[in-house]
Amino acid sequence: KELMNQRKRWGSKVFRQENLFHAFIALIVFLFHASLFASAILTVLNCISWIIFLTLFLMKVIPEIILLTNSLSFYRKRHVTILFSQIIYPLYLVAAAILSQTGSYTWKERNVK
Repeated sequence: KELMNQRKRWGSKVFRQENLFHAFIALIVFLFHASLFASAILTVLNCISWIIFLTLFLMKVIPEIILLTNSLSFYRKRHVTILFSQIIYPLYLVAAAILSQTGSYTWKERNVK
């Protein structure tokens, strides 16, 4: 819960920054992960071809596996984390982004809207 509150707090600040480039990058990351999530649902419902989902998934997974493999081996961590992060992180990111713009969160024992 605390991790989600932290992400909601960070996400709520994105569009209030003076540097619009950061907001633009955050928007691109959100839209990509949201489209990945939507394409997974649409693939299961047979509304779109599985090739679209697979293409988006590989666009995400290949660079991340390269980066995570190097990082995990440096810190001597297990590679099971990679698979877990590829499935859970897109859902987490989309949820945190939406909640950061619509919901309240707790920070330093205060409720912020």
